[in-house]
Amino acid sequence: MNFEKQRCPYCDEPLLCVQRSDSAEYFIHCNGCGARGPRGLSKENLTILPRLLEESLLRTVIDESPDIVFVKNRRGEFLLCNQSLARLCDSTPEQMVGKTDADANDDQSQVLFLQENVQEVISAGRVQVVEETSTNKATGEVRHFQSIKKPLKGPDGSDRILVIGRDITELKLAHQIIEEK
Repeated sequence: MNFEKQRCPYCDEPLLCVQRSDSAEYFIHCNGCGARGPRGLSKENLTILPRLLEESLLRTVIDESPDIVFVKNRRGEFLLCNQSLARLCDSTPEQMVGKTDADANDDQSQVLFLQENVQEVISAGRVQVVEETSTNKATGEVRHFQSIKKPLKGPDGSDRILVIGRDITELKLAHQIIEEK
């Protein structure tokens, strides 16, 4: 595969080239913007670089979103989350994998609602828009979200749910002030 004809996913310049480090590891490099792809690849498996670059770009887009983005399994365990959710839980995306809402929220009624809603969305097999509340275990701060929840299947056929949640706490507070006046 000729990488010099591939376009950089960051600056879109056709200046990608394969370089070799001193330790004989290969990586991809863009001469236009300086972006570098994964290290530690052998010359034989350089063909996976375009896919890895796409995954890296997708991960960057997910992490830069101000909305929370995550995927859970049927048991409600996080399989993937972005930086926005990890920050709310005072964690990292990597540390969130395998945890549940109960790990970050002491309010059992909220946790039960979130768990039941995962089951409901998966069982219904259709996208739902849900308004939900979550209380931070460490700070006690209450946040409100409007979430789009989409059931999907994992590569192994297992049930999963994709959630994109917008924090509407400020909007809810403003609405409450208007109602009180």
